[in-house]
Amino acid sequence: MDAHYPHTPMISRVYPFQDNGLGKAVAGLTLTYGPIVIRAKLVKNDQGNLFLSMPSRKNEQNSTWHEMAFIQDATLRDAVEKMAIVSYHEKSSELAINAA
Repeated sequence: MDAHYPHTPMISRVYPFQDNGLGKAVAGLTLTYGPIVIRAKLVKNDQGNLFLSMPSRKNEQNSTWHEMAFIQDATLRDAVEKMAIVSYHEKSSELAINAA
């Protein structure tokens, strides 16, 4: 990640979903970047890979989706997505250990 950003992004909360019909979303998470907080989801695609899904809203007139928040810089976006995936796996492992 480039050093010219004034803040370090953090995944401040991860909450894995139970199998409750939320589609392919596997977890909700809170991304904190300085004073900015974004609630996003981690989603599993058809190949089983995880990706970060930012908040979006559906346009009912033409059924298209529009992101309400996004990370424009690809390097920063990739770094945040990797942090989210690692955080999800850590939290899932912690929950599995506690359930045993």
